[in-house]
Amino acid sequence: MVTTQYADGRSCCEKKVTRTVKIVDLTLPMHADMEVYPGDPRPRYDLIETFDKTGWNMRRLEMNGHDGTHVNVPLHATAAGRNLDDCELGEFVGQSVLYESDADIKPGIGLIFHATDISWDIARSIVAIGPSFIGLPARFEFDVAIERWLLERDVVSFERLINTDQLPKTFVFHGAPLKIVHGDGSPVRAYAVID
Repeated sequence: MVTTQYADGRSCCEKKVTRTVKIVDLTLPMHADMEVYPGDPRPRYDLIETFDKTGWNMRRLEMNGHDGTHVNVPLHATAAGRNLDDCELGEFVGQSVLYESDADIKPGIGLIFHATDISWDIARSIVAIGPSFIGLPARFEFDVAIERWLLERDVVSFERLINTDQLPKTFVFHGAPLKIVHGDGSPVRAYAVID
């Protein structure tokens, strides 16, 4: 029981409600040997301080903004596109659905793929209907022409999601980017919250 005390002396009791949620981690582990896009430089994770020498443990991370599980914003594909500064944090989280058919594409609802790659027909439906964002599992690589076309039309996309086979039909997706000034994308810690 929680008691709230008001400034005028009144008080009110409220029943505390607890609920259990399940969290599905959708993020690839980050390490120096992780897969990167062909031709991109390898990431580095150098230990620059150790307990023995400084009393601290610290790594320096060097990687591309599109390595591992990440989000793409329009500036990634078009100079006229929005960058991370132009996006509200809420654009990277929200009620979502697992794609099975075009009937699952809804305006303002995130669309996460598992068993299907994004074809031109699906891409056209995405642009016409307007989900809040889309997400592609790590087993598929965006067709570059489709990815560019979607970004040019202001579609925010997540790539290299894992564990999408553990998702129910609906869930809340979280994929907040780092606050990179003028960023065209960012690594994310993506996960789904399931009631």
